[in-house]
Parts: sequence; structure tokens; C-alpha cells
Amino acid sequence: KEMEKQILDYQKKINDYAPLIRSHRIFSNILAYFEQNTLPNVWFSQLGMAGKNADIVISGETESMEIFSRQISIFEASEYLTKITVLGSTLGDQNRTNFNIVISLDPKIFAFIAKTIPAPIINSQ
Repeated sequence: KEMEKQILDYQKKINDYAPLIRSHRIFSNILAYFEQNTLPNVWFSQLGMAGKNADIVISGETESMEIFSRQISIFEASEYLTKITVLGSTLGDQNRTNFNIVISLDPKIFAFIAKTIPAPIINSQ
């Protein structure tokens, strides 16, 4: 009887932690996503999350509008992208393109991924 009570106590403790474990998010997956889906001549100056969803607000710079357009295309080809919003782009110093975008990612990106996220084929020419 005593052992049975102890087992039930352990089971209750495990059940108390189950919701926490199920809702756990692995934010490093987002960093791996950007590492694998960013052209070499695109630089991010700010990266932040908006809200509980996987909405990422990004500010950055690239060498030209053409490269910015290619970068957007790479994000759009990703299985994790649900929506992309270009808040603005301007021509900055030395004819570089400055941009602000919001990328909405599928929350499944937070799930544990044993291997790296498949990288797209990037042609930076």
C-alpha cells in the first residue's frame, strides 16, 4: 500500500510537469533557420520576436534590391514560413538596401529537431 501511494504521488508530480514540457520551445531552432536560409551578403542588424507566435521582426541591410528580392524568395521557399510582410525598404549609404520585414514562422519550428533544418540551395551569383 505504501509503495502504491508513493507511485501515485510520483505520477501526480509527472503530470504536473507535462503541460510545461509540451509547451517548451526551442528558440535555437530559429537561429539555425536564419543561419541556413540567409544569403552571405545579407546582414541583420536587429532580430526580435513579436508575441507568443513565431513572428520575427528583422531589420537589416544588403548590397542591392536584387539581393534583397532573392533573400525574400529564399524565405518564401521555406517549409516553415507562413507569411512574410515587408514593412519597408530604402536605399541607404553606399547604395545599400536597408529593410524591415516581419516573418511569420510555423510554430512547429520550436519542436526539437534531432538533425539540422535542411538548407536550401543558394546561388549567390
